[in-house]
Amino acid sequence: MSDLPSPRDAARAIWDLSRGKMQHQAVQPHPLTPLHKFLRNWQVARLASTHADLLSSREYGPACRFFLTDIYAARDFSRRDAEVKEFYAFLLPGAGLRGVETGQEGGAVFR
Repeated sequence: MSDLPSPRDAARAIWDLSRGKMQHQAVQPHPLTPLHKFLRNWQVARLASTHADLLSSREYGPACRFFLTDIYAARDFSRRDAEVKEFYAFLLPGAGLRGVETGQEGGAVFR
C-alpha cells in the first residue's frame, strides 16, 4: 500500500484549496532585513538586465515577470511558503516533504 494519496484524494485537495476549504495554520511573518531587501532588489535588477531579451519576449515574458515578482521580489513570502508546504505535506507525506523543506530553507538564509 502506498503512502501517497490517490489521484482522487489529490483532486479533492486541489478543489478544496481552490475553494478555500483547507484549514490554514497561522503564519508568522518574516520581515526582510535591509540587507535581504537590497540583495533581492539587486537580484531582480540583475536578472531583468541579463535576460532582457526573454523579459521582452511575448512567449517568455510572462514567465520571466513571474520569477521577478513572485520568486525573487523583495517581499515576505511566508504565507506562500506555508501554503506550499501544507499542500506538499498532503501530496508527499513523510520523506517526500523533506525536499520541499530543504528548498524553503534555502530561501530563509537571509532572514
